[in-house]
Amino acid sequence: MDIIVQILEKIPRRIKACFLSGLGFGFLTHMVMLTHKLPNWDDLGNYNAFGVGGEFGRWALRFVHPLGGIWSNPWINGVLTLVLLSVAFCFFYEGLELKSITSAVLFPMILMTFPSLASVLTYMFMADLTGFSICLAAIAFYLARRYPRGFLWGVPCLVFSMGIYQSHICFTISALLMALLTDSLKAENTFGKLMKRGASYAVMLLGSTVLYYIVAIARYPQLVMTEQNGIGSMGHISLLRLPKLVVKGYLRIARYFLFGSYSFQSGFMHVCNLLVFIVLIVLFILAVRKKEIHKKRGNFVFSLMCVFLFPLGMSFVDIMAPDANFSMLMIYQFAFFYAAVLVLYEQLGRTGKRLQELVSLAGLLLVLLTGYGDFLVTNEAYFRMEMTYERVYAYLTRIMVRVESMEGYQAGDPILLVGTFDEESMAGYRMEEEKFYDYSGVALEYGLMTPGARENFIRIFFGRQMEYAPEETDEIKASPEFQSMAVYPSEMSIKKIGGRWIVRIS
Repeated sequence: MDIIVQILEKIPRRIKACFLSGLGFGFLTHMVMLTHKLPNWDDLGNYNAFGVGGEFGRWALRFVHPLGGIWSNPWINGVLTLVLLSVAFCFFYEGLELKSITSAVLFPMILMTFPSLASVLTYMFMADLTGFSICLAAIAFYLARRYPRGFLWGVPCLVFSMGIYQSHICFTISALLMALLTDSLKAENTFGKLMKRGASYAVMLLGSTVLYYIVAIARYPQLVMTEQNGIGSMGHISLLRLPKLVVKGYLRIARYFLFGSYSFQSGFMHVCNLLVFIVLIVLFILAVRKKEIHKKRGNFVFSLMCVFLFPLGMSFVDIMAPDANFSMLMIYQFAFFYAAVLVLYEQLGRTGKRLQELVSLAGLLLVLLTGYGDFLVTNEAYFRMEMTYERVYAYLTRIMVRVESMEGYQAGDPILLVGTFDEESMAGYRMEEEKFYDYSGVALEYGLMTPGARENFIRIFFGRQMEYAPEETDEIKASPEFQSMAVYPSEMSIKKIGGRWIVRIS
């Protein structure tokens, strides 16, 4: 009895294709990040830690952190991330009732190339935990779709998923709205049945959010008073403020897909996104006409509700945590915008009508083009991070050599860098710094040279203990000895003051 063969034989071919496509596009897109150690400021501070925990409402991080070992290891954490996401995409694919091999290949491609995943991997110390969280969100979606009482079983999955990273509930919301849209296009589903199903999903989402919040407060009672990144306001929605938050959510979607106003978006991607938007409208109209849903008023109204709520579901984090700072990690679910093309493409099927088949073909072509555009910007970001690492390493190497060659220096003497890094010191060859300003997690030279990050960089990559004394820096700056110093790399930029070797970098 060959157990593995028996298991594989029970898995449908389309699911195998979906999983393998996820791994294939994942490795193809992110191999650079998996085989190089390209840190950002947070990764430098969490080489053997999981980052924030209960104080940010992420109480589950400590329990799943050992999943990939304690170190921020790009191969282990990165491979686990891709495997977990590939599993998650299979659950989403099956829950959306996609059937074709075309969708099985393109659906994972969309999600593996979307720029937010690169942002996830720049925070390598918790990338695998992010993959686990999204996998739980996908399982919750699948359970709600597959089983009559599945929405109840989905609650613990979502609670734990939010305990890792709260915004991943938006994956479940977006997928459920897409699934409800497909349900509304089926003649056998009455308006009452659709409303009942939608209500069960709402119970799962609301129950998960409430239970998560109870657990988060129990784990960290001071959570409601946390002001950083709007954490304390999470879940507190003023009815007077709600209309503005809804508008904010729609505008965030419009900025990405219609206006192309994110710094890393090229003109090519802007045009592609506009065309995808147009194709989605046409595909929806064609699907409604083919299924004759416009003749069933209840189903038609329900489908319009799903279409209207879908962008809001993708941007629900703006309502859930209205004061949170923008992060690319929070918009990963925007990739479902492209996945909607596949969902509507399968609803049309083979019609024999030239217009419908041309629109479907155009939609698939646009999905491929946007995937390629995202692949390009992702690897441009990785390349820029690699150049940042090399430049900062070279810069700090020169400083360390200068300090250790000073007369009177002895091994183990404390060294303190004082001042703010001057970006102009590495401006001899510009590398589109402004292109990555909106690309969360992508480290530029200034990011790695901020106080705290630069000291961690030296500790990790030089194996040299460095002092970080922000409380004493002002006192040192006010001293006559410091005032007489020049700025690095001048000859008088390094001096021993009060037992420390001070390097004035600005």
